[in-house]
Amino acid sequence: NGNQNNQHHYDETLWIDHRRGDCAIPCKRNKGNNRNSDNGDDSSNNNSESLLLYKGKTGILAAGTSPFYGGGLRLFPFARLIPGKMHLRLGRIHPLTGFINIPKIFEGSYRDRSDDKFGCLDFLGTDFEVRLTKRSFPLQHSGESVGTVEHFRLQAMKTPVRFVSFMEPRVVVDGDDDSNKDDNDE
Repeated sequence: NGNQNNQHHYDETLWIDHRRGDCAIPCKRNKGNNRNSDNGDDSSNNNSESLLLYKGKTGILAAGTSPFYGGGLRLFPFARLIPGKMHLRLGRIHPLTGFINIPKIFEGSYRDRSDDKFGCLDFLGTDFEVRLTKRSFPLQHSGESVGTVEHFRLQAMKTPVRFVSFMEPRVVVDGDDDSNKDDNDE
């Protein structure tokens, strides 16, 4: 097939530029020093396919395949950017900054425009492993507490789950609504 050369390869983890939100850059191991940016050395990891994306403190680590967390909070604005990937978000902003920016955070438009602070780290991928180094922390799944953990793994399903909705469609596409037919149409 001649079109295969023009297709993008999205099997790798992508970093979303926190300043703009419109640029996805593949996360790759830097040649020579096995480091990704300034986030820490991953050379101690025995799994040659793994890559350390971040090492340090964070206020929240959350992931989702749907943009909305609940109550209209668009916590994962890049969740459906690429089918089959989940959005992993690390929030490192000061609580006061979060409070001041609640409307932007809620609508999914908050961007940390600094070049050096990285207040919000966003990644798209299919498989993330999280290890906590100091102590265990509480874990929630779909808003429900599942206890405390020191290590967990998040994986996107390879086959999407389809849900059935018995609600009427919110948007009617031209030609889908029979109420617009003229009485003369048969």
